Amino acid sequence: AAAAAASSPQGFLNTIEEGCDADAPSVECADAITGYLDAISTGNAKPTSQSSAVITSYLDSISARRPSEFSSSDDAVTSYTMAVATGAVESPTPQAISSYLSALSTGAVTMPTTTGSIASY
Repeated sequence: AAAAAASSPQGFLNTIEEGCDADAPSVECADAITGYLDAISTGNAKPTSQSSAVITSYLDSISARRPSEFSSSDDAVTSYTMAVATGAVESPTPQAISSYLSALSTGAVTMPTTTGSIASY
């Protein structure tokens, strides 16, 4: 039952919110974000402002470089999750998410400010 809960949309969000270390990106967190994005891309979950806030909070916690307006990152994540849900953009691979989190934590990329800044990574 615990494995099923961890693989549910809420389980992925719980992993990001409670289990992801703000000191560095991890495979577990990349897998949780990928799992959540896959769930919304297949219609098994709907993007919400709460889910966007959870993901944005994690990205902010590991980011070495932040944009001048934090609200734009939340807007970018919300817009991106909606684009994944509608099929406008494909759900990313675990490797792409892991690479993005690593780049974000080292300052190679900044916090997202547009849907395109996430999707193009």
